[in-house]
Formats: sequence, structure tokens, C-alpha cells
Amino acid sequence: MGKEDSGNEPDIYELAYQRKSNRGFRGLNLPGFKCLSEAWEEDATDTNPETIIPCIAWEQRITLFAAREKAGKSTFVGAAVAAVTNGGEFLAGKCKEGDVVWIGPEEHESDLKLRWKRDWKADMDMILYSSRNQWLEDPIQSILLTVEATNPTLVVIDTLWAIASRYVKDENKSAEWTPIKDMLEKIVREHKSSVLILAHTTKAHDHRVMEYRGSSAIGGMSDANFKMWPTLKKDGTKTNIRNVEVGGRNTLGAMDFKYNMVGVKPYIGFELWSNMEERAKAVQEEERQQKVAEELRRMAKK
Repeated sequence: MGKEDSGNEPDIYELAYQRKSNRGFRGLNLPGFKCLSEAWEEDATDTNPETIIPCIAWEQRITLFAAREKAGKSTFVGAAVAAVTNGGEFLAGKCKEGDVVWIGPEEHESDLKLRWKRDWKADMDMILYSSRNQWLEDPIQSILLTVEATNPTLVVIDTLWAIASRYVKDENKSAEWTPIKDMLEKIVREHKSSVLILAHTTKAHDHRVMEYRGSSAIGGMSDANFKMWPTLKKDGTKTNIRNVEVGGRNTLGAMDFKYNMVGVKPYIGFELWSNMEERAKAVQEEERQQKVAEELRRMAKK
């Protein structure tokens, strides 16, 4: 049987000959595939992407930041955004100065504007935001058009479900998240933007079993996953201390940390969990306090 000319399809016979003649895959012209050494020569990147926000956001990468509702996600990220607008200090160092597109903030518009201006000293010219009632009928199209037109340093999505709910009927089915995944990949591949997604976690008293809500596809979209929870008092009420733990692929050098959320300045009392022995002791103490709190809740129900 002779070879058939199938238009743009590769010549399998020629490819087979190249493969036998060459060591490795260099020079193999196979559409959709690249030899790693040739890809490296095109873009020899031997360093991590540029940091946008120390510890939590990087250029052309997606970060998932999850916590229970009203735990302080927007406060934490809002203060970080303010630091990005003027290249200010946040957590372990300086932010890269740049502009920010904030999509769908949960807070009331007046409260958000006041905190950015009065409390966080943001450069207001550097923030473009859109509340949910300002979206087009198709939020994904609205977001992509905005990013295409503005090419921002950072894109914040607050919260993920606010957008996904227009497309996802069952949040636990991975296939239904495909439009969201495609949108995020388009943003980071075609632009140098960093994407920071805020999401809700499951309702768990123990942070060790607390995860982001919905399908595992959500975690698969991101390059670094963070979950945040408060340290509790003996009576089970929250303290100002917030603990942040990193998961995901984490090839970016992200580290676990804690901070004291005093007023509207969540970066006060920031501390990296770099001392593993100290961290182990702190975790043991927190577990003890968790057990005490659970016992108090059990006794209160009697």
C-alpha cells in the first residue's frame, strides 16, 4: 500500500526515518510537539518567574487563596493590591509596581474604595474594578476583553464561584469547570499577568481536613494553592492570628506563614514558618486548642 497525501498531516514515513537517524528528538518536525532542548534554546528560562506579591503571586502564574467566608481573604488581598499599585512593602519584601484588575469584589463598593484610599494608601489610578452587576451577559468574555485591552500586572478574581456559577451547575464535576480553566490559561499564556483567585473552603473545624470547595479541577488550575484559617482561643472564638499554608505544585518557593490581622493591616506580625521545629510545636499547641474548643462545643450542646 502506497503513501497517501493527507494534506497537512505529517509524513509518518519521513518522521520514522528521522527518528531512527537521530539521537533523541532534535529536528523532529512533529506538529504539536517540541523537543525540550529546542524549546529551551527558544526561551532559556532558568529562574523562577518574577514575584508580583512576596510569597503569594508571580508573573504568568495562577494562585488559589482559599478560606472560610468572612475570614479576611479580601482584607489580606486588598492590602496586597494596594502595595502593588505603588511598589510598596508587603509580607517578606517589596511588591512589583503595576496595575491591577479586580473582578467581582464581594465587599460593598463604598467600603472597598474607602479602605483602599484611607487605610491602604493605594494609588487609585492603578486599580480597575468591576462589580458583578457591571458584567456583560458573558462574564468570561468580559474578563478576557478587559485583560486584552489593559494587560494588567495582576488580575484578582473575588470570588471564583461568583464567576463559575454562570457556567457550572455542579461544582464537583471537573468537566463543567473547563470554560473557567480555559479562561485562566488564556490570561497567563497570552499576557504576563499574575492571577490571584479567592475561593471558599469547606466548613471544617480542623484545618487539616479543610479544603477549597468543589472539584479537584479547581486546584489543578493553579500553580500554588493557599488555605488560610484563624488561630482559635480556648473558648473556640477567633484570634487575630491568621495561618496560611501552601500546597499545589509549589515550584515557586512559596512558604507557609502567619500574620496578625490587626485592624485593616494584615501584614503586621508577619512571620515565615521557616523554623520547622518551632512550627511543629505551634501546630501541636493549635491541635490542643482545637480539641479544647471541640469539647466546649460538645458540652454546650448538652
